[in-house]
Amino acid sequence: MTVPMPIQEDIRKLQRLGLSQREIAKRLAISRDSVAKYANQEDFSPQPPAETTRPGASVVAAYASIIEQWLVEDQGRWHKQALPV
Repeated sequence: MTVPMPIQEDIRKLQRLGLSQREIAKRLAISRDSVAKYANQEDFSPQPPAETTRPGASVVAAYASIIEQWLVEDQGRWHKQALPV
């Protein structure tokens, strides 16, 4: 669960005053784990989702060179042996 922004600010303020994380947790009625999480965190903005790279637009793109080779070879064949169009 996310701690509201005013409480996060209170955590940092009390830490600057020299209070222990245990004492801050007692005063703000939150868990010590939450205090530890927010006490040393500098950037409170949410992390954007990591970009995922999509594969090429075509599944055939990986085989383009061999397909080109087949087409070049096919042009040299007799008409009856050529691949149908």
